[in-house]
Amino acid sequence: MKFNFDPLTLLRGDEEREGDIARLRVLVDPVTGLWNNAYRYATIVLAQQWAAQTGEPLYYLEADLSNLGGVNEVLGSNTLSNRLYLAPVAHMWRVRTEQIARQGELGWSLAFRHGGDEVSALIGGVLEEPADKSNGHPISGPLDGLHRDVIEYGRMVGLDKTPHPKGGKQGIGLYYGFTRVTPGEDPEQAFSRADQRVAIYKRRWKQS
Repeated sequence: MKFNFDPLTLLRGDEEREGDIARLRVLVDPVTGLWNNAYRYATIVLAQQWAAQTGEPLYYLEADLSNLGGVNEVLGSNTLSNRLYLAPVAHMWRVRTEQIARQGELGWSLAFRHGGDEVSALIGGVLEEPADKSNGHPISGPLDGLHRDVIEYGRMVGLDKTPHPKGGKQGIGLYYGFTRVTPGEDPEQAFSRADQRVAIYKRRWKQS
């Protein structure tokens, strides 16, 4: 069975708001259109239950949008950087994770706005072990492609020469990490593993 995610169940008991539309405004980040990070923990617990029932793989993904601070400084406006960088790349993240999920018969994905310059996602029903190695890895392959796409998008909109305020690489990019989630484990452990792998990917890219 596919993961049946009804976001409104997370707010059914909220007596301070009336109507599903009002509840959806709270659930969805207004800048990116991704699910609000406040419900990430509760959702991964539900997904772990699904994985336990079905035996299907479950992964937690996390990514940093590099140099958002530099883009803010160059454009002189958080609103402009959100429109030109954060929102479009968050959309690319959601679309790419949905594409990954479609590789599995029971595949599904949910993307979250994780923080100021961070996004995350859950992907179920897709195993990161390629049946045909010539086709690359089902998860990391498309995410490597997304990183390249974000760099190319930066060139298209004139952000590729944006200085990094801390002396890092100029321009924009997307650094990711992911981990398989075990049913019953503390979600914070999965969050920590993915965050560590983001840092590893970031170091490797900066050294390239």
